[in-house]
Amino acid sequence: MRLDAFRCVYIFMIDKLQTPVLILTKMATRNVFMRLDRLIEEALMTQKEVADETRLSPGTISRMVNGHPTSRLSVRKVLSLLSQKLGRRIEIEDVEGLNITDD
Repeated sequence: MRLDAFRCVYIFMIDKLQTPVLILTKMATRNVFMRLDRLIEEALMTQKEVADETRLSPGTISRMVNGHPTSRLSVRKVLSLLSQKLGRRIEIEDVEGLNITDD
């Protein structure tokens, strides 16, 4: 999951009456990505349970977690399951370390 981290920035401006005005604004500073193993852990699941529920082999899940080439279809199955379990949408681009093949 990608989370936007913000930092607060204080901006001093002068309004029309020459009164200093303090404005607080939030600026995005970076994106934080989630790793697949952390998402599985957050869902309170094991790799074996993910494999069983997605009908993928435990070896496929292990390879996916460890950054080995994996089909886009397999990745989508896992992320769909994790999205359902965690109650939020998880996109492929939100997960760090995936190595997706285009077959």
